[in-house]
Amino acid sequence: MKKSVILFIVITLSVSFMSLNPQRDYTVTPAEFGVAYRDVSFTTKDGLNLKGWYFTPEKTSGTVVILSHDGTGNMSSMIEMASYFTSAGYNVMTYDYRGFGGSDDFKINNSFVVYPQFAQDLDAAVDYVHKMYSVTRVFLYGKGMGAALSIGVAASRRDVQKAIADSPWDELNNYQKLMKDIKNMDVMIPLAYDKLLLEPQFALAGKMASTGRYLLINGGEDQIFTTKMMKQLAKVNSNNVEVVTIKKADYSNTFSMDKNAYFEAIKNFIR
Repeated sequence: MKKSVILFIVITLSVSFMSLNPQRDYTVTPAEFGVAYRDVSFTTKDGLNLKGWYFTPEKTSGTVVILSHDGTGNMSSMIEMASYFTSAGYNVMTYDYRGFGGSDDFKINNSFVVYPQFAQDLDAAVDYVHKMYSVTRVFLYGKGMGAALSIGVAASRRDVQKAIADSPWDELNNYQKLMKDIKNMDVMIPLAYDKLLLEPQFALAGKMASTGRYLLINGGEDQIFTTKMMKQLAKVNSNNVEVVTIKKADYSNTFSMDKNAYFEAIKNFIR
């Protein structure tokens, strides 16, 4: 039995950044950890209803951090990260893309790595927190696909000040090629999309990108989201981009390798 559990965990981690794997049921909720939160919902510009969780710190904060997961499971994977931000004194909102968790239906081909509509979902989350809560600053945090989306949306809006991106791709065509060359996996990418929203290489060079700041995080042992890739992305907007590489880590354990050190790097960035 134990071997089966271990095998499941290894498989989950190995495919988590390769293609979409939505789950509808929440295997765990913040309530089970005694975390203060409320259920929220908001509507995208194309009329879909998305589900989210809004977390509040003990003291009132004028900043909210929106967390975007990597397209595996649902927003329950972000509960621990949310707790780190709230412990640091920030409001947090997690949410589910269309087709994930309790959000409205959306047909998803599991071979895809992202859909352009997910950028609309994050955009709607930003609109929601500005409308419903008394916040003066909005920061974005994302992992994998969520990291690329966080950069794209932050770089397109003046009302988002900072984005923390853990293991973003640079360009989708390059990511697709790397997956084939290194993992021997065929993944699918959209045929029509806004490069400024889905590809950090272009987003960081956009007209409004210089109004914000960006932290790129990667694992030093990662073969896909390499340190070289992160440094090349940083060069696109060198005055506004920082890079933190977690030594001996890959995609699966940038955070778990040393959680306190990981989040300390984030706190130093967002202070």
